[in-house]
Order: sequence, then C-alpha cells, then structure tokens
Amino acid sequence: MAVEFSNVDNTADADDINCGSGASLDNVAIKSIAVWICADVIDANYRRICDKRGGTTGFLFAIQGTNTIAFVQDWSTTAGIWNAPNNSIATGAWYHVGVVYNRGGAAPGSDPVFYVGGALVATTETSTPAGTVSTDAGESLIIGSYGQAIDKYSYDGKMEDPRVFNRAMTAEEFALLASGYRGPLGGEICWLDLQLARGAWTGALTQGTHIFNDLSGNSNDGDPYGSPSLVASECPRMGVLV
Repeated sequence: MAVEFSNVDNTADADDINCGSGASLDNVAIKSIAVWICADVIDANYRRICDKRGGTTGFLFAIQGTNTIAFVQDWSTTAGIWNAPNNSIATGAWYHVGVVYNRGGAAPGSDPVFYVGGALVATTETSTPAGTVSTDAGESLIIGSYGQAIDKYSYDGKMEDPRVFNRAMTAEEFALLASGYRGPLGGEICWLDLQLARGAWTGALTQGTHIFNDLSGNSNDGDPYGSPSLVASECPRMGVLV
C-alpha cells in the first residue's frame, strides 16, 4: 500500500504524517532519507517529501523546480540548498529517491548526494552554507508538508516506504531498495510501515486513530493529519515488509 496526499498549496488542512520530535531524530549529523514517490504536482515550490524545520532551523527534502529533488539544510548565516539534475523525475510515475547528507559542525561541510532509481546522480549547489549548522531539536519530522505551517509547500501525490537513517546509506543499499526490497537495512531511526495503519486497511486516514508503526523500534510513529488516504501501490516489491 501507499499513502496518497491530495494537497493544494497554501490551503488549510494539508495532508501529512507527523512523526513527532523524538530524541533519536534530533540533530542527526549524518543522515540518509529514502522513499518511493509518485508526484502529481511539481512546481517552483519546495513540496516536502519530509521536513524537520522550524522556519530557518532544520532541514527538508523535497521535489522542486524543473522535475527534480532538492535538499535544504539551515545554517546560522546562509542555508545550504542543493538539487539533483533537472528532469530527474516526472509527474505520474513512481521513482525511488534518496539523499545522504553529512552536516558536520561548520560550513561548508559536505554536499549531499542524491539517488534516483537506485543510481547516484549529480549534485548542484544553488546556495552555499555559511556559519554554523542550525539545531532541529524539538521540531517534528513531517512527511508530506512543512513542519512549521502544515498548510504550506505540501506534497501532492503518493508515497511508500519512507525511511530516515542515522548513517550514510551506500549506493548498493539504494539500488536494493529501488529493486523492491522492503526488509531492514540497519540504522533506520524512522521507518513507517505504510502497508497498513492501525485500524485501517484502505481509504481515508484519521488523526489519532490510524497510526503508522515505526518499524525502526524508536517509537517515531506517524500520525496522519488532514485527509491522506491509504491506496494501492504500483511499486515493485521484493520480499516482505517486516
């Protein structure tokens, strides 16, 4: 199964999944994000795949611009902004996408690396970070929308198998996930089981009732907000999600 977010930017009650602000998610120095996406809308806005950001403190991973994915990390003086090549993705099709970032402690740090379809793609820096890296402690990890204002910059489309790691994933691991592997890799700190939400099989999800289990064991369970829906997925599947 996948979760479908049906969002119009800058409108109330955006669809998203709130995974909270557990200590295991805060200020992760080296992080990887991996997820299946099928976007209905890609435009100039940074439409959030996931976001742990309080205005100007934190990070986001998004689809943006000319059919690409982007990563933003806030720093005290200037945020770092990077993107994969234009036309890396398109609307209406499933892609496995990911990013690895080592934020370090002082700019410029490392540039993130992007993966699309299990393959490493080029990174373009559009803003060079300056200053010291900002804290994201206490900011909730939000899947599908903006952490500070959940009615802005929202993702419109489907997602499946979102994972956040506290380590750098390898190229081989991205390729494995892109081939349809759904088992554990190790180092997941938030890994939502979108096969089923507690109390739901398909259809609309309800805040506080249809909770997605965090398979990482860190209790960063996902609580849906707005009216996302559980729908069938066309993603490849190899093995069993455990």
